[in-house]
Amino acid sequence: MNNITGITKRDIFDLFSKGLNIDILWDTQKIIYPYYGRLSELEFLKRLYPLEQMPSSDPRFMNAEGDIWQHTVNNDDYPFCWIFDDDRFPLKNGNDEDFLRFLCEIFHPIVRNEEKDWFSFLKKLNELLRNDGYELYSYQQISNRDIYNWRIYTDKQSPIFVPFSERHKKDILQKKISLSIKLKAREQIFQVLNKYNFTYQETDETGWNYNTTVGDCVFSELRQFYELKCYNDQGEYIPTANMKDFVCKNSPFKVFDIIA
Repeated sequence: MNNITGITKRDIFDLFSKGLNIDILWDTQKIIYPYYGRLSELEFLKRLYPLEQMPSSDPRFMNAEGDIWQHTVNNDDYPFCWIFDDDRFPLKNGNDEDFLRFLCEIFHPIVRNEEKDWFSFLKKLNELLRNDGYELYSYQQISNRDIYNWRIYTDKQSPIFVPFSERHKKDILQKKISLSIKLKAREQIFQVLNKYNFTYQETDETGWNYNTTVGDCVFSELRQFYELKCYNDQGEYIPTANMKDFVCKNSPFKVFDIIA
């Protein structure tokens, strides 16, 4: 299956090699996010490929593992994001499944760097992939952190719902909208949400039936736009999959995303 065009692949390669421009208040800032996250390139690639069985492009080494170690660790003389143009890996000329598997691995909880703005790259990546009929989506979690897989995307799956904080993002950043929700009101909101958090059955694109809840469905919709977080007791903004924490320990604009 080869629906992903060369243009889309090049745009994705450029996303990671050249960076992403994001708006911060009245300024634009370029951010870079290495595809290998908090791992070394060698550690990342070994999660996906049998490097010890793959050929070396350097005659001094018997396999790709030794070659990559020499040029990314010992000498570090490979250009940034060299892998996207290396024909030993099924990226530039490989099939869609291999390419999408590589992209999903970039955002795996073990790989991704939570201290960097990885989610902005995921959003941009999905914008590019949807042009060719795919998207990455959260399908399960490890320690409250999303694991991503890929699926077929059609216009029918395009969400009509846009969260309040996203619809009014510019006005919120410019402080044209102010909002406050007291803790008691937040707890009442959670009680209502929890009361109607029914379990029901869904069917995925492969025909597999699985149980989910209304709350999981709401969170899944919000994850299309941002990573779910809340404040802990130390004032740190951390990932969460807990509805009560999301409602009671969050920006009021995020609470409105649940109810508005």
